[in-house]
Amino acid sequence: MTFTHPKTNALLTENTDWAVDTPEYKFTRVKIKKSNDEIYELKETKPVSILEQFNRVYLFFEKYPTDLRLNLIVNHIRKNWDVNRINELKFAIINDEKLNKIIKEI
Repeated sequence: MTFTHPKTNALLTENTDWAVDTPEYKFTRVKIKKSNDEIYELKETKPVSILEQFNRVYLFFEKYPTDLRLNLIVNHIRKNWDVNRINELKFAIINDEKLNKIIKEI
């Protein structure tokens, strides 16, 4: 079974990676035994908005000089985000000139 199978989703935490919004995995030592019961618990997680995710990336690189920061953010998003998320970001309405400048470069 893959981690996307409904019965294995219990192996994921409620947290996601700040940069690419993928689930974080739990690593736990367990003892497994066969059972006839199909009991498992799944927790609903609130998806992170595209702007919140973008802001997390921006804040991570904020400590770098302005010119370098721009390149680091653009390269990070190009490398780690899929086309759909990039397009969602490009069509988002953002009233911040610094952020709009970065989005134009992606």
